[in-house]
Amino acid sequence: MDIARSPFCSVYLHEMYWLAVEVVEGCEATFDAVALPVDRGKAFITVDQSVHRRLHNVLGAAARLRALLLPRQKNPKQTDGEARVQRFRARWLQDDMLGGIALEPVLDADVRHSIEHFDEYVDRVALRARAGEFDLPILVPLDVCLTYRDQMKVFTLNGRPAPTYLIRCYVASERRYINCGVETALEPLAAACRAIRDRLSQHVPVDETGRGSPMLVITAQSFGAATPPA
Repeated sequence: MDIARSPFCSVYLHEMYWLAVEVVEGCEATFDAVALPVDRGKAFITVDQSVHRRLHNVLGAAARLRALLLPRQKNPKQTDGEARVQRFRARWLQDDMLGGIALEPVLDADVRHSIEHFDEYVDRVALRARAGEFDLPILVPLDVCLTYRDQMKVFTLNGRPAPTYLIRCYVASERRYINCGVETALEPLAAACRAIRDRLSQHVPVDETGRGSPMLVITAQSFGAATPPA
């Protein structure tokens, strides 16, 4: 498609590169901030809103990256030309630009759903609790960081280890984020985004000042003269 031979192709690459960078940097900052202690006896249960804000941004960036790589279902307001461009763009980015990279962690739809439909997930948990589907009483922690998944058992209710449902939780030993039952393994996600970042680095200009803001110049020859990146 001639759009891939135009300067517009650089917009897709620019956006994808920086979203991948955002995911990688956010994951690595989380791994450093909530590091696994050498001594299991020093395992922790903490509340750190900055960790959860960072992970929310990571999953949001991953969801936007996924949107670039997959065509949306055609809606009534979309023209046939727009649908064709989306299909081409997704195929071009996945096959031509990112061929050979394991993209499954990025393409997982649960990541997007867990962010965009968080309220609905909480609704379902509340309804399950009301219907008696949980062994009540139950602890429902929000925005906690645990060293190990089973650590909440240190709390007791009615003389027994407390049943727990994790609304939002980061488990450091697994580098895994849990959001109302949806679990995201962050290391594979970070690895996929590192590969995307490294693959696209040759196509996206970066200098010592960091992220730039390119300006396109579109001419009458833009859709026939340029050559798409290899």
